[in-house]
Amino acid sequence: MVRKRARKMVHVLDDVPAPTLQGPADAEVTLIGWGSTWGVLAEAVERLNREGLSTNHLQIKFLVPFHAAEVGALLRGSRRIVVVENNHSGQFARHLRAETGIAAHGHIRKFDGEPFEPKHIVGAVREIVETGKNVVDVLSTEPAGGRNIRRGRAETGRGDTSRRPAFRDTAWRSEPWQTHLQCSR
Repeated sequence: MVRKRARKMVHVLDDVPAPTLQGPADAEVTLIGWGSTWGVLAEAVERLNREGLSTNHLQIKFLVPFHAAEVGALLRGSRRIVVVENNHSGQFARHLRAETGIAAHGHIRKFDGEPFEPKHIVGAVREIVETGKNVVDVLSTEPAGGRNIRRGRAETGRGDTSRRPAFRDTAWRSEPWQTHLQCSR
């Protein structure tokens, strides 16, 4: 049964479309993403190109089976490769290196449970290009909408539960393990 599955996997690559490079082929920076990073990377590439930093984008849709030959051919012509991923350990960067032999020049990582925003990627790419930094960790540190954020449990001072405020999780601080609650009446 294992051999039968292995034979099928050999031919699956023929049916799965290979990733394509989006943006100028001779860009100074190539951003690589996988999974949920496509939309935010496309917008960040657009902003970076508008600001004068030539950037393109390679989005990987399938990790297994992986189009190692095609991805390797696309990345061999890249000047500076930056992997963008939503984890702390750089799992995709290691997978890319194992499959293609190509190591990224920079890593942008976000691991606080919040999604990337284009400004995070634009700022991190600028930091990598200008300072030569290898890894940039991005955290969401802004409170939601600038509203009042209260830590812990709010009390009305009365035993009256009808006037007890409703709670909503609204924001994170730089320490992802600290939950902050917004109090509203």
